[in-house]
Amino acid sequence: MSGAFNEEIKKTVDEVLNDEQTAAMIGEKVRACVNDAIKDAFRWGDLEKAIKAKISEVLVPYIENYDMSEFIPKLDMVLTDLANTNGMQANKIILENFKQLMIEDAPNDVDISEIWERYKKFAAYDMDTYGREVIADGGDDPYYEALSIEYHFEENAEQRPWSSYVYGTLTFETDEDEQEDICRQYQLRRWKERDYWEICSERLQDLDSLYAMRSFDIYMHSLARAHTKITISSDSDSDDVISDNQPECTFE
Repeated sequence: MSGAFNEEIKKTVDEVLNDEQTAAMIGEKVRACVNDAIKDAFRWGDLEKAIKAKISEVLVPYIENYDMSEFIPKLDMVLTDLANTNGMQANKIILENFKQLMIEDAPNDVDISEIWERYKKFAAYDMDTYGREVIADGGDDPYYEALSIEYHFEENAEQRPWSSYVYGTLTFETDEDEQEDICRQYQLRRWKERDYWEICSERLQDLDSLYAMRSFDIYMHSLARAHTKITISSDSDSDDVISDNQPECTFE
């Protein structure tokens, strides 16, 4: 697409975002966008997808880099209202995740230990407790058997000699096959002359990927989008976490 077309889109987006009626427009357009996206997913073929893909090549990078901090309070209010309307209940998770993506405040710098703490909270909240052993120690409240988790980071064995970057892999996992839904892996990179890392940018592909995101995914996506500098102070660590969900007591 031509540079003139790109500038015309940028000019149009600027005018819309700075209009006094932005809050009302966001509510109207988000509702229409969600409804149209669902309808179009079943109505059109490859031609419609190809056209949207070309438009997205221009719109998505610009919107991602646009400073929308002054619109966050309005966005929060509008999306909360949409999520609570009867017609949008089926898409509540998508709207909530979208809202969290917009308001997640990513730091400029973070140590791997802070990311590790975030992951432990995520694992404790999202771990599968079905069929898990219940521990009851005397007067203490019963709890599910602890889950062993770990993270490890290593530079990739195969690098690109011509590249200015060094690449590495950050993995969060557990040995229990039943808990594979909480395992995560990320590609990191750093300039060869620097000692901090960044998460390689990952774009959301569709509504399904937004629906499937959990709290830790949103956090890591915000770090990637903000190009947060990550310090790897330790290549690995492990811990045991107990589920936030308390088993129900049964009496026989």
